[in-house]
Amino acid sequence: MQDAIDIHGFHKQEKKKKISKWPGFKENFPLLHFRRIVEKLKESHRHKEAGQVLIEHLNDPEEAFVAFIEGQLWNEAVQLMHSHNRLDLFETNLKPAIIEASEEMLNNLDKKMETFNNYLARLKDVVIMKERLAEGIMNYRFLTTEIFLKALYIFRCIQPHQ
Repeated sequence: MQDAIDIHGFHKQEKKKKISKWPGFKENFPLLHFRRIVEKLKESHRHKEAGQVLIEHLNDPEEAFVAFIEGQLWNEAVQLMHSHNRLDLFETNLKPAIIEASEEMLNNLDKKMETFNNYLARLKDVVIMKERLAEGIMNYRFLTTEIFLKALYIFRCIQPHQ
């Protein structure tokens, strides 16, 4: 069994002693290295992986919880909260983050609906203009070049491809 644990013939304690004698080795080097990895993962919007590194290698579930919240990984945050019996984090961190994210999502939806309604109104105007042109009610010379080009562009965009 001992051979399975250490294939090089050293116990873990002996390995740590040997490695710590290397020139330039610092005791907290692995921790600093993992912290840099966490920061790089967060910068690249990989919050789930950052949280996993924080839990597994740095034994920092609170910071992992924050990483999950920053990435809007609500399920992972709730699971971590329950597994470490930190239900207080719901009121202090999770609930405000969910409320903020939902408000932001609703604001984005309102902006997109406004943009959609503007495009729809413009499309209706162009369709009416096109119908009038087809019926001969409107004359081309009454249209400014800009309005005509916009109408033509929109008309071509909504034409079914043949």
